[in-house]
Amino acid sequence: YKLKLAKMQKLQAQHELEESLPHLYLHKRYPFQAEFEAEFQKKYQIICAANQLGKSSSLIQRVIKVATEKELWEKYWPETVKTRMVPAQWWYLYPSMEVATVEFDEKWRPLLPKNENDPQYGWKIHLGKGGYVRLLEFRSGINLYFKSYEQSATNLQSGSCYLIVCDEELPVHLLPELQMRVNATSGYMWFGFTATLGQPLWKDIVEDRRKWQKEARIWQVSLYDCQKYADGTASKWTNERIKETIDRCTSDAEVKRRVYGRFVREEGLVYPTFSREKHVIPYYKVPDDWMVYVGIDYGSGGNKGHPSSIPFVAAN
Repeated sequence: YKLKLAKMQKLQAQHELEESLPHLYLHKRYPFQAEFEAEFQKKYQIICAANQLGKSSSLIQRVIKVATEKELWEKYWPETVKTRMVPAQWWYLYPSMEVATVEFDEKWRPLLPKNENDPQYGWKIHLGKGGYVRLLEFRSGINLYFKSYEQSATNLQSGSCYLIVCDEELPVHLLPELQMRVNATSGYMWFGFTATLGQPLWKDIVEDRRKWQKEARIWQVSLYDCQKYADGTASKWTNERIKETIDRCTSDAEVKRRVYGRFVREEGLVYPTFSREKHVIPYYKVPDDWMVYVGIDYGSGGNKGHPSSIPFVAAN
């Protein structure tokens, strides 16, 4: 009886621990998530993945873990810890402050430790102008400031950061300024996105490996890569589920982007849902008595100008 009671008490204690620390226990990790969470040697880390694979959850879970476990700081910022300083200032960027606020309510709150007053895991959220999230203050001494891509590079100039996290594809004009924020601290930059903007620089970095070749750790992840969790158990992404996702996509470009996590360049594509495979039909002889109309856009010319366009419309 005593052994059985001790076992029950141990199970109860484990259950309470898991309930109190959802960032550690709420979700199983896909292989790329487990690798990302364990990587601390590379200063630049990039997850470019298909939709619905927990990119944001990966970033959030890791931020909370590193912010609340001080023993990890010696691995990440050894020089700072040697001087007994706290690697205090972190930035977390979203496309807008409105998105940041919604994401905090929907994704951060379920993952944050339940005891806000705990000396190790405690935290407090501070709101700014307009009721938007501004600062997540951890009792450990870490201050996580929420920023947005809508801010100009000038407004992102102040501050020396030990960690900058970019959730969703970062506009490339902000990248140089953000890199400067982590230079003095030998800090980290983590990125998690689906390539919805398809910016050439990110394609060079992620797929062609022309940039940051020696510095960045990159994961490019498809739905097929996540059919099993890191512990070997099956995930929800069965072949049938993936096929359903493919069938919902409106073009081959969307399949490449949202299922395979690939970059698709669509410069000048007026209609994003256009698919050459779906909307271009085989040759068809127009009857001689139909009217044919032609419209011409001469284009602006030159190497940087948009090209000319000539549509033909045949009507009965």
